[in-house]
Amino acid sequence: MLDLGGVLADLGDPVEAMGLEMGSGRFWEIWLSSPSVRAYESGEPRTAGFAREMAPELGLESAAAFESRFERWQLKPYPAAEGLVRSIPQDVRVCLLSNTNEVHWQQILSRTTIFDQFDHLFLSFQTGHYKPQESAYMQVVEHYQCSPGNILFLDDSDSNVRAASALGLRATRVDGPEGAENALKMAGLLAG
Repeated sequence: MLDLGGVLADLGDPVEAMGLEMGSGRFWEIWLSSPSVRAYESGEPRTAGFAREMAPELGLESAAAFESRFERWQLKPYPAAEGLVRSIPQDVRVCLLSNTNEVHWQQILSRTTIFDQFDHLFLSFQTGHYKPQESAYMQVVEHYQCSPGNILFLDDSDSNVRAASALGLRATRVDGPEGAENALKMAGLLAG
């Protein structure tokens, strides 16, 4: 089970892309703790409602200002991501578990066909389950009807890895495709 942003896709620099007047650390503090982001990436409000809520959180004057800037924040697949996924043996079922939104998902889909290789896609804006909530991981366990210990989860977030580990999943924090490749080798799923 792989995460998208930070594992298969480069999140880029949202502060620079959106022309925000704050540091990267402050942006991620706001983004990761925002109830608006959680709701949007859980499929609740659509883009217009999300923009109205996020504009003041990021110090922007209007929803329109946020919307035009948000679309400039482009997620792109890491160049090595496709090779990584193709290197996983075909008898290993690969799925994606990602907190994401419809805008970023469409950006990624327009740049790669990598997800054709996946057995299943668990996208928070479609499922309503948002990491690190227990339900995000348990939907995968229930889908595959297996023990949590049979799932290897690779994510770039410490809190997501801790939450998955607490439920019995074999979870490892990784950065990018290279980190994921090393973790897969350590788990015996790739030749090393």
